[in-house]
Amino acid sequence: MTYLGRGWQYTTYDLGNGRVRKIYNSKRIGYLIIAKDAFLKFWEVPKLYARCKEKAEHSMRVIPTLQVESWMMGNPTILNELDYEQDKATPLHRHLQSVDTEIGKKIIDAFVELTTYMRGKGVIDKSFKIDKNFGLDAQGRIILLDLGELYTDERVIAKRIEERPWEFSAKFIPKALRTYFLKQMQEAFIKAQIQS
Repeated sequence: MTYLGRGWQYTTYDLGNGRVRKIYNSKRIGYLIIAKDAFLKFWEVPKLYARCKEKAEHSMRVIPTLQVESWMMGNPTILNELDYEQDKATPLHRHLQSVDTEIGKKIIDAFVELTTYMRGKGVIDKSFKIDKNFGLDAQGRIILLDLGELYTDERVIAKRIEERPWEFSAKFIPKALRTYFLKQMQEAFIKAQIQS
């Protein structure tokens, strides 16, 4: 296995066969990553680590029950209550940084299509982080990479959409695409929620 990267929840390894393994971070590693990234007081870190772990455990439990096509989550294989494997994909921020505006808009359209489809099936990614939580698979399809923070409770989903978490992630995509991204998300989620 080859180390690829590490986030708050998972360390990712390339298995060399078109798949990656995501191993949940130990407390020691998780505390260090969270403390460094979140600028929290040291006594707040254990509570945040515990919340992240609870979300990951919930996600691993619900993945087998979801009514979305498996490829949309990289054909995941749940290994235990926290760890999983999935198809290798390239995070979208790498693509969005290297394509022209028209291709970037097509990527955003595909992202919106995937996330609205999943929302219609009763699941969302907590943060809609287009830059890091989603990627392009070997077939050029957009998939959800981060399976550790799935929301499936309808009330929580509705509240999260009202909070518009994608507005935060918009700052991580190229400036030329931000207005388009925000407009597409507004129309797909906020207007749709008001009309329902």
